[in-house]
Amino acid sequence: MTQFAVEPYKQVTIRSYMKYESAEAFAKAATHALSKGMGGRLGNFFWANGVIFKHSPYAQTDSVTKQYLEGMLTLDHIEYALMSEFRNEIRVEDFVLTVLDVSKHTLFRELTKWIKGTLEKK
Repeated sequence: MTQFAVEPYKQVTIRSYMKYESAEAFAKAATHALSKGMGGRLGNFFWANGVIFKHSPYAQTDSVTKQYLEGMLTLDHIEYALMSEFRNEIRVEDFVLTVLDVSKHTLFRELTKWIKGTLEKK
């Protein structure tokens, strides 16, 4: 018989972060370098517990894989803003940022609680 186990990360390390004053400011920064008039959708923005965020993991290497297997997750960078109500998209000029509700994702739910409880108090 096959056995299954859920083993959460023992530690999550975040190397750097950037807070934006609002979800709109975050969206403007994300689209700033894109050509005006191009338009389009941008994905990979997440929301949970009143926080919109985007994270940058490290590239998959042998050492990163070893850390994962040891229960350690290191994220290079997190950008976030407070956004009390979930919206599945944010429009900025010709661009639409797609936002996914990850409030039921165990890691992201805990991450956003930590952001609000720790980073927001700095």
